[in-house]
Amino acid sequence: MTCQYCGIDIIVREPARPAHYVQWVQPAAQPPANAANLKRLGAIAVAAGNYSEACEYLDRALEIDPGDVEIWLSKAYTLGLDSRPLHLRLREMLEAFHGARAAAAPERQAALLKDEVSKTKALMFPLHAASKELLRAAPSSSAWESYVQQCAHYLAAANIVHRRVPDDVEIIEFVIEVCRDNIEGLYGASTSEGYCAVDDATEKQLREIMEGYSAKLAVFKPGYEYPMVQRAGKQCFIVTATMGDPTHPAVVLLRVFRDEHLVRFSVGRAFIAWYWRRGPALARQVAKSKARRSAAYVLVVAPAVACVKAFNRCKTR
Repeated sequence: MTCQYCGIDIIVREPARPAHYVQWVQPAAQPPANAANLKRLGAIAVAAGNYSEACEYLDRALEIDPGDVEIWLSKAYTLGLDSRPLHLRLREMLEAFHGARAAAAPERQAALLKDEVSKTKALMFPLHAASKELLRAAPSSSAWESYVQQCAHYLAAANIVHRRVPDDVEIIEFVIEVCRDNIEGLYGASTSEGYCAVDDATEKQLREIMEGYSAKLAVFKPGYEYPMVQRAGKQCFIVTATMGDPTHPAVVLLRVFRDEHLVRFSVGRAFIAWYWRRGPALARQVAKSKARRSAAYVLVVAPAVACVKAFNRCKTR
């Protein structure tokens, strides 16, 4: 053919086509996602320890088939595995368990609820213990604030379980213990006061929760008495009143002995309950004069410290 501009003959091996003749090739449509395949990918991610990725696969699978009970259960188990003291996902796990029961047949409801409660307790109780150990390992105001936030998550999760299983005594006792622990606060922290404590509003809220659950526990345990708990920094117990300093080594020594050893025995728990009832009034009497503080030191504090030190020496042998 001849060029229309210069008149030179040119050879075109393949005739050019105008643009409107060009057919654009569209990519082939991807096959729709398969819930079973996504569940399988989730299981692979769990085996590799990639729990967040596994949850993403399971969420996509549930978008396709929200009525699959096993996918809901897989998500609940995965969320449990992904929970750590500084990354708690217990409430999400409980919602996944609820989704499984909502999708299940009536005859499976009881078994699923039993599985939910047992797995939640098996996870939540050790996690709370781990949270306490983290706090004790590095006591500080920031660690205390983080711990209180973690405990708020534990309390919310325990409350969900309690609503579903109101007669579970272990859950009721757990709530009372978490509230008591938060109210008592943290001694030995690296702060100017030497302790960390919740504020007045939080204490009021915790006491209301504690009172409500204590009343419920009394139904299952006749004779149970509401524990007398004092917030950190309030000098009301005898040893603190005697020494005049909540961070005094004698006070810390006896408190640790109470929390780690005395509480393990029925006699010890009975003594603690008595001390919580009578201690504040006795401490107020002790704090009124130097003579009373001196007498309390000779008759109570010094013998108690000597006994605990002897116990600790025997324990380390």
